[in-house]
Amino acid sequence: MPNKIKVTKEDILKVSLDIVDREGLEAVNARRIANELKCSIQPVYYYFSTMDTLRMEIKESVKLVYNSFIEESKNEDT
Repeated sequence: MPNKIKVTKEDILKVSLDIVDREGLEAVNARRIANELKCSIQPVYYYFSTMDTLRMEIKESVKLVYNSFIEESKNEDT
């Protein structure tokens, strides 16, 4: 029976976004993410072949959050 997946792609992105929020994009690295998730770096590289790939997804997630925030503030103004 295969091992249960303990760390998901969403977990990695959430922790990465938390790191970016606290310290900026340059603070994000595989060891830091693994440390915060209390796992090895293997899940990070399983879901993201390179750190550049992860950083691109982080940027996309930040854009979505930003655009959502802008839309919500537009709706509050009307």
